[in-house]
Amino acid sequence: MGLHKSQFNAETFLKLPWQTSHLTQRISRLLSSKKSKVVFLKVLQDIDTISDVKMLIDGFKKLSSTIMAILCAVIASEKIIIQKIDFFISSFQEENYFNKGSPVLLHL
Repeated sequence: MGLHKSQFNAETFLKLPWQTSHLTQRISRLLSSKKSKVVFLKVLQDIDTISDVKMLIDGFKKLSSTIMAILCAVIASEKIIIQKIDFFISSFQEENYFNKGSPVLLHL
């Protein structure tokens, strides 16, 4: 949500029904009553995690083979990186299990 500072009134905004399903409607009515133009943008899906990429793949009936190959490569490389990190940590811990000094890898 974006609005000009002249449209913002802290007292009014504090009275809004935050964390409810009515919030958008109330803000829209409030701004419309003040003769402010209200524009709703298209809701987009973030792609932040591998599961987001998988949802994107599942969401398309037809996807170009090039894009599909790129997305599959991203997923595969992520798995390989995680496997290498797991292998490194487990081998380090196995070789150094006797170390009673600093618990540097305890949190991993």
